[in-house]
Amino acid sequence: MDHVMDKQVGELTRFLSHISVWDTLNRQAKEHYQSRLAPNFRLFDLFRCNEMTLSRCLAFLLDPKEAHGQGELFLSIFLQILPENLRFPSSGEATIFTEYTMPDSRRLDLLLTRSTSAIGIEHKPWAEDQLLQLYAYAKWMNERYIQNHWLLIYLC
Repeated sequence: MDHVMDKQVGELTRFLSHISVWDTLNRQAKEHYQSRLAPNFRLFDLFRCNEMTLSRCLAFLLDPKEAHGQGELFLSIFLQILPENLRFPSSGEATIFTEYTMPDSRRLDLLLTRSTSAIGIEHKPWAEDQLLQLYAYAKWMNERYIQNHWLLIYLC
């Protein structure tokens, strides 16, 4: 009986050793190919049909640190499509907030900040505008960001 048990323990040990090697190789391959294949990127993890999902998708793509593995690629392309007179700094770490709560308790769907600049994004795929909503966002951004270096984008 001990011989059978020793054999099973030996097989289990070899099996776990193989799993450990495969796990290490898998992690190394993911790290190596992250920027080209983005193995941790699953867009469908983000989907639910609501406004928060849309905000999360936009934030995910614009955030250089996310699992898409493309670094600043999406953010830089987004900034490039802005009109030339509305260019934002290309240096400095980008910070992205979803459902950013303002002092008056209004919530801006997306706020992208970089250096002393900001881009606010409000989207309305399924809802109506609140009274003076965009005015309140613009007023807040104008007071907060130096030299009026801000942009408010409205998507409907």
